[in-house]
Amino acid sequence: MPPQVIPLPSSENFGIRDDYKKIDLLTHFLPKTIDLILETIGGIALVVMLIGGIKMFTSEGKPDRFKKGLMTIVYGSAGLIIIGLAYSIVYLVSNINFSY
Repeated sequence: MPPQVIPLPSSENFGIRDDYKKIDLLTHFLPKTIDLILETIGGIALVVMLIGGIKMFTSEGKPDRFKKGLMTIVYGSAGLIIIGLAYSIVYLVSNINFSY
């Protein structure tokens, strides 16, 4: 005998409106996902800056290697600034009241 399939309850049974689900997606799920992505990228930017510092310390007086390490730190810093701006935009958008 095959197993019996039980249908999942629809949103009408729980009194949840479909437009509320869209608002919940915009105000809760997407900002948290974007926050996680930005935090991960921020950690990567910090590691890049650390690698740049190591390149500078191990340049052994060679100006070209020292400059490469310095530019790595500059690029990591620029990445952190961009991530900070992106985080503030996400924070502002997620706090907008979408109720009507």
